[in-house]
Amino acid sequence: MRVKQEESMEELSKRGAADETRVNIHDEQELRHWADKFRVSKAAVIRAVERVGVLAKDVNEFLNGRVV
Repeated sequence: MRVKQEESMEELSKRGAADETRVNIHDEQELRHWADKFRVSKAAVIRAVERVGVLAKDVNEFLNGRVV
């Protein structure tokens, strides 16, 4: 039974964000996902969301220097 539980945890760690259109900074795993995806620090993702909101396209544009 433990093997199945470990597989489940591994599968969970491989998943991306629950909603690929919105950045959730309140979930550590999703925050890490977005930081990796945007190739920035978690703090940069948080600052971007605070500045432009949760829409991933807006966060991406902000992080790439295109002010939304």
